[in-house]
Amino acid sequence: MKKNPIPVIIPVVAIIIALMLLTCFGGSSDTLEVYSIENKGGSYFLIGNRNKVESVKLSEGKELTWDKQSGELVYCKTEDGINRITVTWSTGEELSDTIISTDNNMQQIVLDHTLIQSNMSFDCPLEPLEFGDFTVNGPDKNCNYSLTIRPSFKNKGYEDSNVQVSLTGKSGKYSKIDSWQRMNAGQMEVWVKVGEQKLMITPGRTYSSCKKFKCDQKTKDSLIAAVRSDLEAYLSSAKDIDKLTDGRTLEFIKKGVQADKNAFIQEVEVNYVNQQLGLPNNFQIKFVTIEDDCETFKIVYEN
Repeated sequence: MKKNPIPVIIPVVAIIIALMLLTCFGGSSDTLEVYSIENKGGSYFLIGNRNKVESVKLSEGKELTWDKQSGELVYCKTEDGINRITVTWSTGEELSDTIISTDNNMQQIVLDHTLIQSNMSFDCPLEPLEFGDFTVNGPDKNCNYSLTIRPSFKNKGYEDSNVQVSLTGKSGKYSKIDSWQRMNAGQMEVWVKVGEQKLMITPGRTYSSCKKFKCDQKTKDSLIAAVRSDLEAYLSSAKDIDKLTDGRTLEFIKKGVQADKNAFIQEVEVNYVNQQLGLPNNFQIKFVTIEDDCETFKIVYEN
């Protein structure tokens, strides 16, 4: 008697289909991973099976450091801004990857290194130098110039002690100097060198012809006259003492004793009010003297 093959074929086909499904899907339970980026307080964390992660990269392919314990992405200021993250993980024999451009709230990923919470240490390249990190001042009365290193230089992680200066252009001799003298006019080609970086810090500037200041009697007489003029202007208005004191060291002498600057100001203001009211005026400047530095003046007065 010939048997019907259909009942036998159906179970065999079912087994084959099940095996195929197991091959396609059952095995993926060990290899298929789902990764996402979570935003916590502005910092970004990798969510998923971190043990299988091979690398985390930025959109241009640069590999990121990340905290294996918390999953937090750690990066430098140079990486700040809009980005997308590529996560590569191991599937055993092969590697798979996924590209993530939004966080778990479907917001675009915008990196900001100031919001990183991890304390792990990692190396960030120092920001490049800018001529605004330095200022050249001068000339002073003796034709001296000086180099000032601004706070932005240290804020970038550099050390003042590593700054070398060339006064003769990029290919000139570099040394550790912070002041120099120049009396002749000409181009100001001051360059600084820090490590391998060389930077011109005086673009568009020139030296002017300069003569050293001489504190002779003629100069002293001229400076005293200027002080007396500013002093008279101050006494007549009791305002703008800064014009009188700017660039000068003043000593106020009353009855042979040095008086406090604030006390002098108060006396001038009282005297000014008395004048406006027509009251007697007892305030009087006796004389003004100058020291040999041509910067210090003694104002002797009575009241």
